[in-house]
Amino acid sequence: MRIASALLLVAVALPTRSVKSQVQQGRTVSVRLPAYNTPVVLDTVDTQTHHEDAMRAAVLWAARKAFEELELPITLADSTRGLVISADLSLVRRLGKLRMSQILDCGTNLNGPIADQYRVRMAVALFVDSLGPSASEYRIAVAAGSQSLEGATRPPLACSSTGVLEERLAKLLSKKIWT
Repeated sequence: MRIASALLLVAVALPTRSVKSQVQQGRTVSVRLPAYNTPVVLDTVDTQTHHEDAMRAAVLWAARKAFEELELPITLADSTRGLVISADLSLVRRLGKLRMSQILDCGTNLNGPIADQYRVRMAVALFVDSLGPSASEYRIAVAAGSQSLEGATRPPLACSSTGVLEERLAKLLSKKIWT
C-alpha cells in the first residue's frame, strides 16, 4: 500500500515535459491543469476554426502580435509546425481587461462566478495550416482548470471556454494581418 501511494504521489507530482521539448520530439502538445487527471492534449480540445486569405507566415506573425496585445505570454512559437502557444498562464480575476468569467465558465457558487474567485491555470494554443500559396486556416484552443485560493481544502474545477477569448484573438489576428 505504501509503495502504491508513493508511486501515485510521484506520478502526480511529476510535471509533463515542457511544451518546447514535446514539439521538438514531434509529439502532440499537452499541459497539466487542475481538475484533470491526465495531461490535456491541446490539439484535441474543441477549437474554433478560421480562414484567412494570407500566407501561413503572415498568419503566424499576426498571431504573435495578437497574443502580445492580449497579454498572453508566448511559451512557444514554432513556424515549422505552425504553432503559437501560451501554456503556463496562472491568473486570478483578470486576463488583461477581461474578467475571467467573461472568458471561462467554471461554474458558480453563492459569491458568483467561480472563475472570478479561484486561481485559473490556462493554456491557449493556435495551430496554423496552409491551404495554398495565399490561404491559411487556423484553430484556436483554450483549456483551463481552477483551484480555490484557500488551497487544497476544495477540489479543483474544470473550466470551459465561453468563446470570448477565441473571438477576440481571431479579430485581432485578422486585423494585424491587414495592417
